[in-house]
Amino acid sequence: VGVIISSARGQLLAAIAGLLSAGLSATRFNLSKGHILAPGRNTINQITDHIRYATSVTTPTAGSNGGQISYADAGGNSYTISRGSATQSVVIAKNSVTLTTLAAGMIKTLDFVREDSTVDGGNGNLKAIIKVTITIELNDRAYIGSPETKIIGIVIMQNIT
Repeated sequence: VGVIISSARGQLLAAIAGLLSAGLSATRFNLSKGHILAPGRNTINQITDHIRYATSVTTPTAGSNGGQISYADAGGNSYTISRGSATQSVVIAKNSVTLTTLAAGMIKTLDFVREDSTVDGGNGNLKAIIKVTITIELNDRAYIGSPETKIIGIVIMQNIT
């Protein structure tokens, strides 16, 4: 009888350990996903804020995509936003000087897709518009089982000259 009770106790403990292990893995996965979403959203917001008021965009060209966007503002300053491969981050530079680095260690890919169009600006005048779709793919290097997460933002630039 003692052997049967001992065996049943061992099976019960093994079942509990299996449940705890699965729960721990799910918790790590969810924490990792949460850990990358906040900096990812902040990165998209910062990029959007920077390029929204561009007066010209040189790269990517109309109808193409690329891992970098180059543009100018009304004050004649030139900007580039790209992925820093060494730091796996988004780097924003003004006149070739780094302003900020975002989501360090988390940016797997960065892509900008440009679409040009015109709209009626009133009185029969056509106005140029550039639509840029920004896609970042994030991964938390601190956790081996980290999910890869994509965040997409769209910017419509209407100040194009």
